Amino acid sequence: MKGSIGFRKTKDGGYYFVSWYIGKKQYKISRYKGFICRTKDMAQRLLSVMRSDEESGFFFSGNLVQIDSDQIVVFDIQIEAA
Repeated sequence: MKGSIGFRKTKDGGYYFVSWYIGKKQYKISRYKGFICRTKDMAQRLLSVMRSDEESGFFFSGNLVQIDSDQIVVFDIQIEAA
């Protein structure tokens, strides 16, 4: 199945993320319903929702936000599964 769960350690303890490829680009999504995934269970739910959306024929409609230093870039992405 597509997607996997990873963990990033930080000084605050760390958080989980879902690693997901769109084409050759890897996205690490760490928020579910606006909350940072602090538990593996929460990341598992996010991964399950993403897989379900892909199986139903429509993967993701929304915004992916990438924060680089003092720059915030918002991507409006709408991708249909093949």
